[in-house]
Amino acid sequence: MKSLKDVREIRLYFFGNEAEKQKLYEQFVIPYLTETGIVFHLERDWYGGPNYRLITTDESFDAQSFRRRIAQASYEYFGELNQEQLLANIEAYIKNTATVSEMERRDDKEISLTDHLQIYDQRIDQAYVKKRFNSFQHFRLHTESLFKFQSFINQHMKFVSGLSREEKLLYMMRAMYDVLSVSQFEDKYSVLVYISNIEGVFAIAESMGMRERYLQIYNQMYNSLNPPRFFELEEYKTSFGKDWILMIQAIHRQITEQLSILSEDEEGYYSQEEQYELLRQNISDINSDFHNELREKNLEELLEHEEHQIFKLLINIVYKAIHMLGIPFNDRNAACYFVCRYVLERNNTSWDEILEERGEDFAF
Repeated sequence: MKSLKDVREIRLYFFGNEAEKQKLYEQFVIPYLTETGIVFHLERDWYGGPNYRLITTDESFDAQSFRRRIAQASYEYFGELNQEQLLANIEAYIKNTATVSEMERRDDKEISLTDHLQIYDQRIDQAYVKKRFNSFQHFRLHTESLFKFQSFINQHMKFVSGLSREEKLLYMMRAMYDVLSVSQFEDKYSVLVYISNIEGVFAIAESMGMRERYLQIYNQMYNSLNPPRFFELEEYKTSFGKDWILMIQAIHRQITEQLSILSEDEEGYYSQEEQYELLRQNISDINSDFHNELREKNLEELLEHEEHQIFKLLINIVYKAIHMLGIPFNDRNAACYFVCRYVLERNNTSWDEILEERGEDFAF
C-alpha cells in the first residue's frame, strides 16, 4: 500500500434481521472471502444502513460476483425477504444514523430500502480517513494490522461462532487481559486503559439513571461465569489463545518500532494535537470520579508518555478486531468490566488507590 488510492472500500448492503446478518457474516461472507485468497479486513457496519464493509488493496477482486453470491446465499438461507420485514429491520438504523454519524465524524448518509443486496465499490473515502488518522503512515499501520487480524479471524471464526454467549464473554475477557501482557507496566497499572473505558460507560449509564442497574448486571454475570476459574483452565491455551497473543505481540512490536514515524503529523490529516484536544474535551464531559481524578493529575504528561502513545494505537486496533470477530459492543464492555474487576480483586486494590500510588508518574 503506497497511498490511499490503493485502498478499495466495498460495501454490500444486507437488511436481514440481526440473526440473519450474523449468520450470513459468519457462515458465508467470511468463508467466501477467505477462499478468494485476497488480502482484506471485514466488519459489519451501519453507514447507509446495515452492510458488510470490506477493505482491500486487491484489484483483482470481483465485487459483482461477490454481490451475486451473497444474494444467492441469502435466498438459500432465508428465502425471499419481503419489504415489510426489511423496513422493520432497518428502523433502528434510520432512527440512529444521524447520531452515529456525528459520533464517528462522518456525513449523514440516507438509508434507502432499495440498497438491500446492492454493492458499492469505490476508493476509500479520503476525507473520512483524514478525520481519523494523523498521517498516512498511521492509517497504513492500522489497516495492515487489521489485515493480519483478519487472517486470525478467518482461522478461528468457526470456533468462536460455535461458543455460547457466556463462553464468548470469557474468551474475550481473557483475550483483552492478554493485551496487557505487552505493557511495560504490571497489570494492576496497565488495566487503567480498560478502567477508563468502563468508567466512561458507567458515566453514560448514570446520565440515564441506570448506573446501578449496569453494575448489578455485570456483577451477576461475573459471579455466574466465575472468570478467575477460567484463567486456571487449559482450554483457552489452544490455538485461539496462542494465536491471539502472538498477534498482539507482533502488532505491539511493530507499533513500538515505528512509533517515532507514527508520531509525525501529516498535513491535511487529523493532527495529534487535535486528537488530544478532543480527548481532553471528552474527559471533561465525562462525569465520573475516575475521569475527575485524571483531570487533577498531569494529563499532559500522560498524553506524552510513550506507553500511552503505544497503547492508544494498539487498543484502537484491538477494539476493531473484537468487533470484526462479531462480538457486540455491549458484550465487549461486559468483558472489559470482567478484566477490571479480576485484576483489581487479584491485586487487592482499587483504581483510586492505584492512581494515588503512582502519583504524577502514571500511564496507561
